[in-house]
Amino acid sequence: MNRKAAFATVYNGRHDKSVQNTVSMFVRTLPVLCQNEESISVVDYVKRVKDLLLGSMVTDAYSFTELVSASGYTSEILFAYHGDLFEMPDWGELHASREELPFNATGEKLAAQVYIKNNKLMFDIQYHSNLYSESWIKDFTKRYEAILNAFLNVKSLKDVSLINEKEETKIIKASYGGDLPYDKNKTFVKTFLEQVKKHPNKEAVFDYK
Repeated sequence: MNRKAAFATVYNGRHDKSVQNTVSMFVRTLPVLCQNEESISVVDYVKRVKDLLLGSMVTDAYSFTELVSASGYTSEILFAYHGDLFEMPDWGELHASREELPFNATGEKLAAQVYIKNNKLMFDIQYHSNLYSESWIKDFTKRYEAILNAFLNVKSLKDVSLINEKEETKIIKASYGGDLPYDKNKTFVKTFLEQVKKHPNKEAVFDYK
Protein backbone atom coordinates (compact mmCIF):
# COMPACT_ATOMS: atom_id res chain seq x y z
CA MET A 1 0.00 0.00 0.00
CA ASN A 2 1.33 3.44 -0.96
CA ARG A 3 2.00 5.30 2.28
CA LYS A 4 1.89 8.79 0.76
CA ALA A 5 -0.39 10.50 -1.74
CA ALA A 6 0.01 14.10 -2.94
CA PHE A 7 -2.33 16.36 -4.86
CA ALA A 8 -3.21 20.05 -5.17
CA THR A 9 -6.46 21.78 -4.25
CA VAL A 10 -7.85 25.31 -4.32
CA TYR A 11 -9.73 27.57 -1.94
CA ASN A 12 -10.98 31.16 -1.85
CA GLY A 13 -9.48 33.40 0.79
CA ARG A 14 -7.97 36.80 1.53
CA HIS A 15 -5.76 36.81 4.61
CA ASP A 16 -3.65 39.64 3.20
CA LYS A 17 -4.91 42.96 4.71
CA SER A 18 -3.83 44.87 1.63
CA VAL A 19 -6.66 43.27 -0.39
CA GLN A 20 -9.32 42.84 2.29
CA ASN A 21 -11.42 45.72 0.95
CA THR A 22 -11.30 44.68 -2.71
CA VAL A 23 -14.26 43.17 -4.56
CA SER A 24 -12.97 40.00 -6.17
CA MET A 25 -12.45 36.29 -5.63
CA PHE A 26 -8.92 35.26 -4.72
CA VAL A 27 -8.20 31.63 -5.52
CA ARG A 28 -5.15 30.04 -3.96
CA THR A 29 -3.61 26.67 -4.76
CA LEU A 30 -2.55 24.47 -1.86
CA PRO A 31 -0.48 21.27 -1.79
CA VAL A 32 -1.91 18.34 0.18
CA LEU A 33 0.23 15.40 1.32
CA CYS A 34 -1.74 12.51 2.79
CA GLN A 35 -0.05 9.99 5.08
CA ASN A 36 -1.81 6.66 4.69
CA GLU A 37 -1.79 4.16 7.53
CA GLU A 38 -3.71 0.89 7.31
CA SER A 39 -4.52 0.90 11.01
CA ILE A 40 -6.13 4.36 11.04
CA SER A 41 -9.92 4.62 10.93
CA VAL A 42 -11.71 6.32 8.03
CA VAL A 43 -13.09 9.00 10.37
CA ASP A 44 -9.64 9.82 11.80
CA TYR A 45 -8.15 9.87 8.30
CA VAL A 46 -10.74 12.37 7.06
CA LYS A 47 -10.15 14.52 10.17
CA ARG A 48 -6.40 14.45 9.55
CA VAL A 49 -6.82 15.63 5.95
CA LYS A 50 -9.21 18.35 7.14
CA ASP A 51 -6.68 19.61 9.72
CA LEU A 52 -3.98 19.56 7.06
CA LEU A 53 -6.08 21.70 4.73
CA LEU A 54 -7.00 24.20 7.44
CA GLY A 55 -3.36 24.43 8.48
CA SER A 56 -2.32 25.07 4.88
CA MET A 57 -4.85 27.87 4.59
CA VAL A 58 -3.42 29.61 7.65
CA THR A 59 0.11 29.49 6.21
CA ASP A 60 -0.77 30.31 2.61
CA ALA A 61 1.52 33.37 2.59
CA TYR A 62 4.09 31.08 0.96
CA SER A 63 2.53 30.80 -2.47
CA PHE A 64 2.22 27.60 -4.46
CA THR A 65 4.21 29.21 -7.26
CA GLU A 66 7.11 29.78 -4.88
CA LEU A 67 6.82 26.20 -3.64
CA VAL A 68 6.97 24.83 -7.19
CA SER A 69 9.94 27.04 -8.02
CA ALA A 70 11.87 26.01 -4.90
CA SER A 71 11.10 22.27 -4.93
CA GLY A 72 10.78 21.47 -8.62
CA TYR A 73 7.47 19.68 -8.04
CA THR A 74 4.66 20.61 -10.40
CA SER A 75 0.91 20.45 -9.92
CA GLU A 76 -0.15 17.69 -12.30
CA ILE A 77 -3.28 16.70 -10.35
CA LEU A 78 -5.82 19.23 -9.02
CA PHE A 79 -8.72 18.17 -6.81
CA ALA A 80 -11.37 20.75 -5.91
CA TYR A 81 -14.60 20.51 -3.91
CA HIS A 82 -17.34 23.15 -4.22
CA GLY A 83 -20.14 22.82 -1.72
CA ASP A 84 -22.29 25.74 -2.89
CA LEU A 85 -21.14 26.17 -6.48
CA PHE A 86 -24.61 26.89 -7.85
CA GLU A 87 -25.90 29.19 -5.09
CA MET A 88 -25.96 32.99 -5.49
CA PRO A 89 -26.03 35.28 -2.43
CA ASP A 90 -28.94 37.66 -1.92
CA TRP A 91 -27.61 41.20 -2.27
CA GLY A 92 -30.94 43.00 -2.14
CA GLU A 93 -31.31 45.66 -4.82
CA LEU A 94 -27.87 44.88 -6.24
CA HIS A 95 -28.58 42.33 -8.94
CA ALA A 96 -25.89 39.82 -9.85
CA SER A 97 -25.71 36.83 -12.14
CA ARG A 98 -23.41 33.83 -12.21
CA GLU A 99 -20.80 33.82 -14.97
CA GLU A 100 -19.36 30.51 -16.12
CA LEU A 101 -15.56 30.40 -16.08
CA PRO A 102 -13.16 27.74 -17.38
CA PHE A 103 -12.91 24.96 -14.82
CA ASN A 104 -9.24 24.10 -15.17
CA ALA A 105 -7.90 27.62 -15.60
CA THR A 106 -4.60 26.79 -13.89
CA GLY A 107 -3.73 24.16 -16.47
CA GLU A 108 -3.19 20.97 -14.45
CA LYS A 109 -2.79 17.82 -16.52
CA LEU A 110 -5.68 16.23 -14.63
CA ALA A 111 -8.27 18.27 -12.75
CA ALA A 112 -11.16 16.76 -10.77
CA GLN A 113 -14.07 18.85 -9.49
CA VAL A 114 -16.67 17.60 -7.00
CA TYR A 115 -19.83 19.58 -6.28
CA ILE A 116 -23.43 19.17 -5.16
CA LYS A 117 -26.23 19.70 -7.69
CA ASN A 118 -29.90 18.79 -7.21
CA ASN A 119 -28.99 16.94 -4.00
CA LYS A 120 -26.54 14.74 -5.91
CA LEU A 121 -22.77 14.57 -5.68
CA MET A 122 -21.38 15.38 -9.12
CA PHE A 123 -17.88 14.58 -10.38
CA ASP A 124 -16.30 16.34 -13.38
CA ILE A 125 -12.83 15.70 -14.81
CA GLN A 126 -10.74 17.61 -17.33
CA TYR A 127 -7.53 16.05 -18.56
CA HIS A 128 -4.82 16.12 -21.21
CA SER A 129 -5.86 13.49 -23.76
CA ASN A 130 -2.24 13.00 -24.84
CA LEU A 131 -1.45 11.72 -21.32
CA TYR A 132 -4.70 10.01 -20.26
CA SER A 133 -7.02 7.86 -22.37
CA GLU A 134 -10.79 8.02 -22.08
CA SER A 135 -10.89 4.43 -20.82
CA TRP A 136 -8.33 5.27 -18.09
CA ILE A 137 -10.40 8.27 -16.97
CA LYS A 138 -13.58 6.17 -16.82
CA ASP A 139 -11.75 3.57 -14.75
CA PHE A 140 -10.39 6.34 -12.50
CA THR A 141 -13.93 7.58 -11.79
CA LYS A 142 -14.99 4.01 -10.93
CA ARG A 143 -12.16 3.74 -8.40
CA TYR A 144 -13.12 7.11 -6.88
CA GLU A 145 -16.76 6.02 -6.57
CA ALA A 146 -15.66 2.76 -4.94
CA ILE A 147 -13.59 4.69 -2.39
CA LEU A 148 -16.48 7.04 -1.56
CA ASN A 149 -18.83 4.11 -1.01
CA ALA A 150 -16.23 2.36 1.14
CA PHE A 151 -15.73 5.50 3.28
CA LEU A 152 -19.44 5.38 4.09
CA ASN A 153 -19.53 1.67 4.92
CA VAL A 154 -16.20 0.60 6.48
CA LYS A 155 -14.45 1.68 9.66
CA SER A 156 -10.75 1.21 8.93
CA LEU A 157 -8.69 2.58 6.06
CA LYS A 158 -7.25 -0.89 5.41
CA ASP A 159 -10.75 -2.12 4.53
CA VAL A 160 -11.17 0.41 1.71
CA SER A 161 -11.06 -1.39 -1.64
CA LEU A 162 -10.49 0.10 -5.10
CA ILE A 163 -12.86 -2.43 -6.65
CA ASN A 164 -16.47 -3.32 -5.97
CA GLU A 165 -17.83 -6.79 -5.18
CA LYS A 166 -18.84 -7.47 -8.79
CA GLU A 167 -15.36 -6.65 -10.07
CA GLU A 168 -13.75 -8.73 -7.33
CA THR A 169 -15.85 -11.75 -8.29
CA LYS A 170 -14.89 -11.28 -11.94
CA ILE A 171 -11.17 -11.09 -11.11
CA ILE A 172 -11.31 -14.20 -8.92
CA LYS A 173 -13.17 -16.10 -11.64
CA ALA A 174 -10.60 -15.04 -14.26
CA SER A 175 -7.75 -16.19 -12.00
CA TYR A 176 -9.05 -19.77 -12.17
CA GLY A 177 -8.14 -20.02 -15.83
CA GLY A 178 -9.65 -22.41 -18.32
CA ASP A 179 -9.75 -26.19 -18.33
CA LEU A 180 -6.74 -27.71 -20.12
CA PRO A 181 -6.65 -31.31 -21.33
CA TYR A 182 -3.82 -33.40 -19.89
CA ASP A 183 -2.79 -36.99 -19.39
CA LYS A 184 -4.13 -37.91 -15.96
CA ASN A 185 -1.80 -40.91 -15.82
CA LYS A 186 1.22 -38.58 -15.55
CA THR A 187 2.29 -36.76 -12.40
CA PHE A 188 2.63 -33.00 -12.28
CA VAL A 189 6.42 -33.29 -11.97
CA LYS A 190 6.69 -35.49 -15.05
CA THR A 191 4.45 -33.16 -17.05
CA PHE A 192 6.50 -30.17 -15.94
CA LEU A 193 9.80 -31.83 -16.92
CA GLU A 194 8.44 -32.67 -20.35
CA GLN A 195 7.61 -28.99 -20.90
CA VAL A 196 11.11 -28.02 -19.73
CA LYS A 197 12.63 -30.28 -22.41
CA LYS A 198 10.31 -28.89 -25.10
CA HIS A 199 10.85 -25.22 -24.13
CA PRO A 200 14.18 -24.97 -22.25
CA ASN A 201 14.55 -21.20 -22.80
CA LYS A 202 11.10 -20.14 -21.61
CA GLU A 203 10.52 -18.71 -18.15
CA ALA A 204 8.24 -20.80 -15.97
CA VAL A 205 7.68 -18.53 -12.96
CA PHE A 206 7.44 -14.74 -12.47
CA ASP A 207 7.86 -12.90 -9.17
CA TYR A 208 6.83 -9.24 -9.34
CA LYS A 209 7.85 -8.32 -5.79
